[in-house]
Amino acid sequence: MTYEIGNNLKIYLAGHPGFHFPFLGLPLILSHFFAVVANLFGGYCADRFGSQRQAFVSKLALTHMWGNILQQLQ
Repeated sequence: MTYEIGNNLKIYLAGHPGFHFPFLGLPLILSHFFAVVANLFGGYCADRFGSQRQAFVSKLALTHMWGNILQQLQ
């Protein structure tokens, strides 16, 4: 089963009976919606707390996240 979105994006769903064609674009729409909300929140935080402080906190969060991922892989 193939569902084509636009000219270049195809979603292959062979053997997945839970997906129905009218709802296949919903995850794509939701991911873009959450990306816009996250970017607006990041812009608000940069204006409110300063871009340098926000960059420092994001580096701490990413370091913590990757540290946990690498620790679980060992």
